[in-house]
Amino acid sequence: MKNKKNILFVCWGGIIRSVTAEKYLKKLLEERGELDGYEITAAGIQGSADTPPTEHPRIGDYTEAWKDLKRPTEAHGIDINDNVSTPITRELMEAADIVFSMDRKVLKEYDDALYNQFPDFKDKIHMFTELDGNEDGINDPYYMSGPEARKHAIDEIVRIVSENVDKIIDWAK
Repeated sequence: MKNKKNILFVCWGGIIRSVTAEKYLKKLLEERGELDGYEITAAGIQGSADTPPTEHPRIGDYTEAWKDLKRPTEAHGIDINDNVSTPITRELMEAADIVFSMDRKVLKEYDDALYNQFPDFKDKIHMFTELDGNEDGINDPYYMSGPEARKHAIDEIVRIVSENVDKIIDWAK
C-alpha cells in the first residue's frame, strides 16, 4: 500500500484561512480522482504552546465574520463551518510532508509561531503565498472590515490553490 502524502495548512485560529485552503485542495484533488493519495489537514497556532484556544471552535460562532464568509466559501463549493479548530501539535508537524503558513506572523512573528515552536521542522515549512511567487501572506479575514475584504481573502486562497495544485503536490514529495 502506498503511503499518503501529508499536506498541512496553518493559520492563527485554524478556522478560516487554513481550512479554506484544506477544503479547496481536497475538492480539486477529488475532482481529479487523486484525493486518496493525500492526507490534507488544517490547524491553528492558537491553543498551542500553552496559549488559550480560540474563543469559539467554529467560524459560524463568530456571527459577524461568518455572515461575510459564508457566501464566498459556498460559492467555491466548500463549507468551512463544519470544521472544528485544531491546535498545531508536534505530531501534526512530524506527520506533514509539507507545511504552509498562511502569513508571516504565524510563520515566525508570534511567540507561538511555527518557527518558534518547531525550529527542527523549518525545512518543510513554507509561506502559502510562496506558491504564487511572493511571501506577502494572506491577512486574517477575521480582522478585516466588511464583506468585500473578507471575500477577497477567500478568493485569493482559492486562486492560489487552484493555480498551484501540481506545485503543492510536487512540494509534498
